[in-house]
Amino acid sequence: MDLDGTLARAAEALAAGRWEEARDGFRAALAGGERGDALFGLADALFWLADADGCLTALEQAYAAQRREGADADAALTAIWLSALHLKMAGNRPACQGWLARGARLVDAAGVEALRGWVSLARSFAATAPDRALALTEDALAAARDGGDRDLELCALGRLGAVLTASGRLDEGLAVVDEAMAATLAGDWESRDTVVTTTCSMIEACDNASDLARIRDWCRLADDFMSTFGCPFLYADCRTRYGNVLLATGRWDEAERELATAARTAPAGCDYHLRAVGSLARLRVDQGRLEEAEVLLAPLPDVGTLLVVRSALHHARGAHAVAADLLARHADGPVDEGPGVVAAFALWVEVELARGETDAACAVAGALEARATVRADRRTAGHAALAAGRVAAAEKDV
Repeated sequence: MDLDGTLARAAEALAAGRWEEARDGFRAALAGGERGDALFGLADALFWLADADGCLTALEQAYAAQRREGADADAALTAIWLSALHLKMAGNRPACQGWLARGARLVDAAGVEALRGWVSLARSFAATAPDRALALTEDALAAARDGGDRDLELCALGRLGAVLTASGRLDEGLAVVDEAMAATLAGDWESRDTVVTTTCSMIEACDNASDLARIRDWCRLADDFMSTFGCPFLYADCRTRYGNVLLATGRWDEAERELATAARTAPAGCDYHLRAVGSLARLRVDQGRLEEAEVLLAPLPDVGTLLVVRSALHHARGAHAVAADLLARHADGPVDEGPGVVAAFALWVEVELARGETDAACAVAGALEARATVRADRRTAGHAALAAGRVAAAEKDV
């Protein structure tokens, strides 16, 4: 076998977006033995083919091969990607943290300055504290500009927009997102993965801001990219986030179409699929279609925002004590300080009032008010004002 020729043809197919051809080419090259570059290329092709498990397995094998080959810089980059993909595709935070720690250690040992900014960015995605996420993102952006890394700069700009909007700095964050998306969709990048990363951050920022017009306009342009190259993970994330904005703004019929499409197209078992189905279940609860919501939730784990959806279902059925326990578990877990947390606290106030626990409702409303003071965005302020009004009315009736 002409191994070099086989690898070159597979790499050419990968660059052109011919994913099946690239996959088959890298697999053919690996028939002669494991090689780090071939395994990494295979993982890349499998990502675009929506084979989440296959992608992660190939990346882990690539890491081991690169270490055997003494290619520690390549192994460090692979570990960083494993960290990001375990978080984004599988929702596995311990695996994310483990691979990130390994990647950072290799970067330090090998002295690869060009990768330090990518470590900071990966840490930002894994961070749950807003201040920590912001500081790490700013570190990544500074490193990108110092090193002239255009891909890192655009990914960091997109992440900065998502972090700022999650903290309530909507205008500032959306302006940064617009800059990142304009440069990204103009092709100012070397890695196609940059388009996925910046677009995901844009969608998150628009979801944080409930900015229906902006997410629609950018998703239309992202659709052009997806129709050319295809990316089921990005497609599912776009549709889910867009559906969440439609749900938050009361456009339930449109939200149903988007969320149902996302749930249908996202690869089963990946984090994108769980979030799409969870959002669709929440819509079913709001519609009063409780049995359908229960069917959707039955196979899903009790983690993250799914706890909030299950709480809403129990609340709708009158099981307020169970709903309160689920919300307490959610608050104790590793959750991001975004609009989802705000909505969870608003629901918690309703639940405590429904079971006659006015003091508990007052305490939760106070926590929500504190968030409104910090975030200073209209959505949080509205939730806080409504919660305070509900508590005041309940106290008057006591």
